[in-house]
Amino acid sequence: MHFDLNEEQRDTRLSARRFLREQVPSEKVRQWIATPEVLDKNIWRRIAEELGWLGIPIPEAYGGFGFSWLEFGLILEECGRALLPAPVWTTAALGAGSILELGTPEQCEALLPDVALGETIATLALTEAGGKWNTQNLKTTFRKDGDDFVLSGTKTYVPWAHAAGLFVVIARDANGELGAFAVPADTEGLTATRIATMDMTRPQGEVVLDNVRVPASARLTGADDAEAALAQALHRASILLSNELLGIAEAAMDYSVEYAKERVQFGKPIGSFQAIKHKCANMLMMVEACRSATWYAAWEAAQGEGFDLAETAHITKGYASDIAYRITADSIQILGGIGITWEHDAHFYFKRARASAMLLGNTSQHREALYQEIIANS
Repeated sequence: MHFDLNEEQRDTRLSARRFLREQVPSEKVRQWIATPEVLDKNIWRRIAEELGWLGIPIPEAYGGFGFSWLEFGLILEECGRALLPAPVWTTAALGAGSILELGTPEQCEALLPDVALGETIATLALTEAGGKWNTQNLKTTFRKDGDDFVLSGTKTYVPWAHAAGLFVVIARDANGELGAFAVPADTEGLTATRIATMDMTRPQGEVVLDNVRVPASARLTGADDAEAALAQALHRASILLSNELLGIAEAAMDYSVEYAKERVQFGKPIGSFQAIKHKCANMLMMVEACRSATWYAAWEAAQGEGFDLAETAHITKGYASDIAYRITADSIQILGGIGITWEHDAHFYFKRARASAMLLGNTSQHREALYQEIIANS
């Protein structure tokens, strides 16, 4: 079995790496995260219009390019490597991915072209006070009022909430039925504010829904089973986030190895010492294992119908989260004192790895879910 990228996929990955290396150096990342907006509008425009990254996984019928989630995963890998502070994963994987699963063709046709063009930043408003990425114990409610729906509740840890133009809001009615609603950010009664979080390169926010009134057409009704459709969207988003975690881990490995070659102690590069050699070798093994897992998972997500992504997502997200954490932590050990200074980028990679590990469920939650999935299918 030959498992490798084709020429077009390799070119996609390399062009993304080249663009991010040239246009998003560490100095710019530091400048952007120091501003309230974080997002650089010029870079966002180029990503959306010139490169077309947001339209890669969106079908042509909805304004995208109709490529697969595998190609998009390769883009995300490079975004993780560069610590890109832009809502590429949030908009296309989380926001658009949820709309594709939950919406009707007509709703997708109405909502997704602006997302593919980068004119609308979309995100998913699911998590609440407990920070759990599931539909259990939802407090946000919806009720029918004439021809409209009224939404009430508070969402927390919503990625890029302060910059989003469209929220996919998940709520329940008095009978416990799950509902998903496409709510524009400028809807009366909706307030989105940025909150302080560990990772400054992917801001999160709180969304307050104070009797927000939306038309009946705002309810996404394309799935017979909204719970299952949302779960599928979250599984796919988990896999794609794992691609980003792979990029973070590989970048941390690369700058650690370079430092080990250059830093001299006792008259020798520290990379010549056995303990450092072993750490670097272990990093490489972990990165390659993570690459195999995430590329396979992204391939499976790209197949569409016929694949239950649950087990694959739980395995991949749990493993990639562990690997990114271990490598970014080990990189600080190799760097020594400089690794804990503000001037070095190591702490940004470590924080991004830790925060991303919590998104869509931490490792323990994914392993518990995997166990339950295996029991249910046995």
